[in-house]
Amino acid sequence: MTIIRNEGGGPGRNFAVVYDKKAFIQSFQFHGSSVPLRKKSVYVVQFDSGKIKIGCTQYVPQRIRTLETMGGQKHTRLYSTPPCKHYSAIEYQAHSRFLLQRGIGEYFDCNFDDAVAVVTELYDWQASVKEVAVDV
Repeated sequence: MTIIRNEGGGPGRNFAVVYDKKAFIQSFQFHGSSVPLRKKSVYVVQFDSGKIKIGCTQYVPQRIRTLETMGGQKHTRLYSTPPCKHYSAIEYQAHSRFLLQRGIGEYFDCNFDDAVAVVTELYDWQASVKEVAVDV
């Protein structure tokens, strides 16, 4: 296991734990309080333009409506994971896997089924990882 520290940005300390072989990153942020992390879903949505967006939100239907309203396009396919604590790490790794197909923002020129397969694989893997306290 490798620990990468990032002291910048926002309150608290940020660091990522990189697990061997899977190269999966779990992001943690410590604020000095015991506030539970919110659970969010990671979604993959395809629009009628063919663009794919990979993101995370607490309320998938509301987020999709917002994207349709702001972007002026309708969604044609949608997939979302069940809510989970490590949504940020899953989203980050999914974005990393499609880095070469990245367009503007979080939009990608990739196959919808491939994006769903990656997000599902990352979700299933993070669900199998037991949380361990790490002193930094």
